[in-house]
Amino acid sequence: MAVVKKYARSYKDPATVALPPAAFVEGRVRCITTGPVAIASGDSATSRLYLGKVPSSAIILPMSTLYHGALTGVSDFDIGVEKDGTTVSIDALADGLNLTSAGNKSVVAKLATGSIGKRLFEVLGLATDPGCEYDLVGTLKADASADGVLEAFVLYAKK
Repeated sequence: MAVVKKYARSYKDPATVALPPAAFVEGRVRCITTGPVAIASGDSATSRLYLGKVPSSAIILPMSTLYHGALTGVSDFDIGVEKDGTTVSIDALADGLNLTSAGNKSVVAKLATGSIGKRLFEVLGLATDPGCEYDLVGTLKADASADGVLEAFVLYAKK
């Protein structure tokens, strides 16, 4: 076994000239707090809930949480991204969340180890930062058959 030194993205590798991206070193935490969003019985599949705007360079933190009552019928809920009304990814952050029993879910439930901690543009598969804001959008993929409420707290780091 070899003894090695490895440097995280947040630490300057002394062998390189480049500084680490500021979001990883000096990122400031921001929070989107949606307040209660009412879901009504009869809200149909493909209904969208706009949760907030996030810069493309933001790192959405894994402690971001969606809290919800028992939303009967909503067995499939996605959290994705839009830009100027056009869907970029319907389920970039969370896919297939079951909201039929009251509880809470991770806003970034879809992100696997290795993807958590990436900037939003990287999560979307882009090589460079487009320098824009994206809308975070929740989409019902099943019809709601009872009234209920959901609320999101989306924490993200940005420079």
